[in-house]
Amino acid sequence: MTGDVLLGVQGAQSASNRGRGIERYVAEHAAALITEGRSSLAGLHVDDQLPRPAFLDSLWPAPTILSGPPGQGFRLYHAMSPFEELPLDRVWPVWARRRGVGLVVTLYDLIPLVYPNDYLVTPWLRTYYKARLEMLRGADAVLAISAFAAEDAVRLLGLHPERLVNISAGCSALFRPGPAEPALPGLREGFLLYVGGLDRRKNVDRLVEAWASLPAASRPQLVIACRPEPFQARDLRRLAARLGVAGDLLLTGFVADQLLIQLYRACRAHIMPSEYEGFGLPALEAMRCGAATLVSDIAPLRELIPDAEARFDPGRVDDIARVIRQAIEDTEYLARRRARAAELAAPYTWARVAQRTLAAYEAVRETRSRKVS
Repeated sequence: MTGDVLLGVQGAQSASNRGRGIERYVAEHAAALITEGRSSLAGLHVDDQLPRPAFLDSLWPAPTILSGPPGQGFRLYHAMSPFEELPLDRVWPVWARRRGVGLVVTLYDLIPLVYPNDYLVTPWLRTYYKARLEMLRGADAVLAISAFAAEDAVRLLGLHPERLVNISAGCSALFRPGPAEPALPGLREGFLLYVGGLDRRKNVDRLVEAWASLPAASRPQLVIACRPEPFQARDLRRLAARLGVAGDLLLTGFVADQLLIQLYRACRAHIMPSEYEGFGLPALEAMRCGAATLVSDIAPLRELIPDAEARFDPGRVDDIARVIRQAIEDTEYLARRRARAAELAAPYTWARVAQRTLAAYEAVRETRSRKVS
């Protein structure tokens, strides 16, 4: 690699990201940048105190891997996951702050700033998060994964819109339509699927309440695919028991990609009831697999699914129940949502993300060159 950009891929190494959206985003984004713009890259910066990123083994020809400063041609450092719970010097190394080196960061969301009582519960977390926000404020360019994430950065951090670029998101080629053979004990045909965490903003309690309100004779099994904390699984099971639907709730625990794809293909509908998201990757994955996808009426999900008929008010249990009922009872509606899935998902490619990123690098180079001259 002979370019001038170093990619900080620590987000694909962190244990806290394993199996989650940020690990996937960093890995897929880096791989796409190598494919689309290898000549622009100086290499990938890994943290030698963390496990080697698994995605590196699938790249060929192998990229340049560095755990320290690159050569003299290095001009831009791209922190691909700036909010890692690591010392700042391991996310944005001191040698990457020298004069003449620009900083580019990826912004997924500002969730802790919006929900501080849920995420910034200790003085250490508040101090750590404030330092990362200052890193964003000082960056030459902030690459947001949705228009909504970019707007939040302007609204909540006061960043100038000209420094923000909506690079959007992509989806692995693994996620595509095909025959469904989900080998999972206890799974019943025609199930409703939720994929994601159980944080309060994910609104899963209201989803369970809405689903439980449906007539028992027509109520599908609800499958929740995630890796919950023990207390989260306990609380969810208690809620289902209180509502009398414990026997129809299936918590899968962590599922690998191949099984996840099978679940997307086999479900009657996939539902995403979040109150806040930076993008909404499970909805994109589900649509890529041909699933009828129902989402809450919030800005990033409207960006992904503009069709009003597929959305609901996440604050209203009765409105969540309405769209579930429609997916169960209205075969024409269900067919329409499945047919629309491929069309809506098609523009979201990693090649497009990489091309927008490479254009952002070039804009930073030009801006910094003008300042020097």
